Amino acid sequence: MKISTLLKGCPSLPTYEEVMAGNRNVDDRIIQPFFKAIERLSDAFEYTYLTASGKPFNYKEGITYQNFASGELVITPWKDYPDSLLQQLEASKNKHRKGKRLNKN
Repeated sequence: MKISTLLKGCPSLPTYEEVMAGNRNVDDRIIQPFFKAIERLSDAFEYTYLTASGKPFNYKEGITYQNFASGELVITPWKDYPDSLLQQLEASKNKHRKGKRLNKN
């Protein structure tokens, strides 16, 4: 998922323009709160951040807002995906397939 798209859906974070009109500390007001929010979700899924060129973020060199916003949050495996929902979707799919087979005969 593009981080810029996710930021648009985060009403608790200020926009880049708001930060630049204020204290201009993008790292403290946008980047770090975003990282902390995603970290709180780490019980649900594993993830990594990639730059627009597909390389992992380089935290040692620091991350500019432009590199951050143009990057992606990549969710790898979901942990304990809701089994009941998955079973419900599978049953619905099987019912649909079975109905198609009966209609063909």
